Amino acid sequence: RVWLASGDGRASCVCVCAAHEGSVEALSSFSAPGSGVVQLASGSRDGTVCVWDASEKVGEYRKSLDAPARKIQVKEFVDGKKRRKASAASSEEAAERVAPPPAHLSPVSVLRAHSQPVTGVQWAGSETLVSSSWDGAMHVWDVRTAQRTHTVGGLKAIQSFALSSASESGAVQMPASLLAATGHDNGAVQLWDVRAKPSEAAAAKLLSHSTWVSALAFSETSEFLLLSASHDQTVKMWDIRGKLPLHSLDVHTDKVLAACWGGTDGGAIISGGADARLLVHALPSS
Repeated sequence: RVWLASGDGRASCVCVCAAHEGSVEALSSFSAPGSGVVQLASGSRDGTVCVWDASEKVGEYRKSLDAPARKIQVKEFVDGKKRRKASAASSEEAAERVAPPPAHLSPVSVLRAHSQPVTGVQWAGSETLVSSSWDGAMHVWDVRTAQRTHTVGGLKAIQSFALSSASESGAVQMPASLLAATGHDNGAVQLWDVRAKPSEAAAAKLLSHSTWVSALAFSETSEFLLLSASHDQTVKMWDIRGKLPLHSLDVHTDKVLAACWGGTDGGAIISGGADARLLVHALPSS
């Protein structure tokens, strides 16, 4: 589902995207500032990646919110008896804008190459997608032609996946270098140059977790800073130019399932785990 937030803190469903035959395991969106373009990608347990274009539906929905409020009848009661009946449209309480029902979208294309569930999908510019899977492969896709252009990876199933912040800047073209991180069930975090030859793509390996790496996230303020979360109950912060984590947060009492950067300046780490807690960690100022 695609949701649009309003200024009053509420959100409305704009459209429903339905095409997968299995659970949706990964999502990514691309929206160039000021362009009105809203592109989505979804990866599924059925092994497929679907590409969606919600631009038109989101635009129509926004226009409906800007339309004049329709008049409604206002009834006022005093001691259970109707006192007066009037038509009003200017009153904030009386005005009512009727939003269109959620539209149903069909995918622009369905990308098929993975033989196992898809675990990650991310845009690298408006025309390129990268997907990862339990089959151990990362596929680079040309969205315009719906064709796979490159494949890297190993034999180890990919449990979590992230692209560097340098490839998420909103640019139309894919960057010259494309750095990815993959997490595995043995606790390893593998770094890759996705655009390199398959035999030369593996760049480095980060070893500190003791088991399943469940989530990865590159910082939006630095292409070298990476978060990793694991079933070993820790969240680690890395400078990928080194081999040891900068920080290790051991504050959950069960598996850590998600982690991301927070704050306007990326000065916080947010993590969630099987202990049913969402924690916000402030980074020390440098």
